[in-house]
Amino acid sequence: MAKMLWALVCARCIVDRQTNLVSYIDAIEQLTTSELPVTLPPFNVCSFWKREQADEVLKIRHTLVTPSGSRELLDEAQPIVLNRLRHRITTAFLGVEAQEAGEYRVDVEVEVDTEWTTAASVYIDIIFKEAEED
Repeated sequence: MAKMLWALVCARCIVDRQTNLVSYIDAIEQLTTSELPVTLPPFNVCSFWKREQADEVLKIRHTLVTPSGSRELLDEAQPIVLNRLRHRITTAFLGVEAQEAGEYRVDVEVEVDTEWTTAASVYIDIIFKEAEED
């Protein structure tokens, strides 16, 4: 089974076409809002994997866990053939709604023998702050 080395949440991910170097721009740890519910700005969940076997097939999905514990499947990727020793996966999310303030978790899950297990979790804190009156 492929091993996840790390994961992060950021606003943008840039890959240089000539060198294949990657830059993760504007890491997201928390967002402050004066309105709830709120639509989160677009974000990426980026993960870095190391395969165990040649041409290993990896199937991942992302699940949002809210502060109150409810779970929402955000996506389920098509199987990915890991034809290199290390592999980067970047998944973009648009229009994710936050209904309440608190700690949100995105679980990066991998399918192993028809069972889903969490390979890593990344966190976004939603801070509610009353709008100041002029």
